[in-house]
Amino acid sequence: GVASVATIHDVIPLEHPGRFTRRQRVVFRASLTACARAARVIAVSEVTARKVAGRFDVPATRLRVVPPPVTLAALDDDALATLRGGALPDGVVEPYLLHLGGFDPLKGVCDLLLPAFAELARAGSDLRLVLTGPACPGRARAERAVRDLGVAERVVFAGAVADAVRVTLLARASAVVVSSHEEGFGIPAIEALACGVPLAVGPAEATREAAGEHASLAAAPTPAGLAAAIARALDAGGPESAEGAASRQHARQFAPVEVARRVLAVWDEVLR
Repeated sequence: GVASVATIHDVIPLEHPGRFTRRQRVVFRASLTACARAARVIAVSEVTARKVAGRFDVPATRLRVVPPPVTLAALDDDALATLRGGALPDGVVEPYLLHLGGFDPLKGVCDLLLPAFAELARAGSDLRLVLTGPACPGRARAERAVRDLGVAERVVFAGAVADAVRVTLLARASAVVVSSHEEGFGIPAIEALACGVPLAVGPAEATREAAGEHASLAAAPTPAGLAAAIARALDAGGPESAEGAASRQHARQFAPVEVARRVLAVWDEVLR
């Protein structure tokens, strides 16, 4: 009998069931179904909200869109300057393109990002590519792919990095790329914008929604489409430019205190 508010980040386990064990599918379906019955259901993006409404028949009167908080969105100029002065991990040499988020196939590393990077390398780019994420079958596939594509010497597998290293990698990147096929939101994209770093985004609708006009969007879900988006991002202004300032301003709406205000407003609706 107690009214509740539930947040749903994505419905990926329901849309890609083959990627999960039977136990995981049962748990996800049960928990998402329970969440969808809440007095108010928060979705972290309009894309996720549409999917939740369609799958669970949640009416607009109970559905709200509130993004997840992004800590880096609260950065001030001094904090950003400090991050840019941080040390890079061993083997990382500027200039570099950065991909965060690991090697799950939905991240598009092997079928989109690596072929796109190889295309840029063939066109004469001097960039390196830095990939973060722990050892796993997906990383092993990526390691084979870079050898097959002939770019192994240009790609750095940085492993699982500590938060302090992660944010320095973000702040000093020439550009950040989110190559995912699907996301519930796309926090690394907003982290890049919070640092004023140029951003390229692949097919993931929710990430494209979050970044808005402050990212270079792939015109097609192909390596060529992503390579073109990365090239446009690299031509955009960096953190000190007008474009960088606009990106940082856009990211501020995702700062924890701003998101907290929006969540509190949803709670107030339920309490009234």
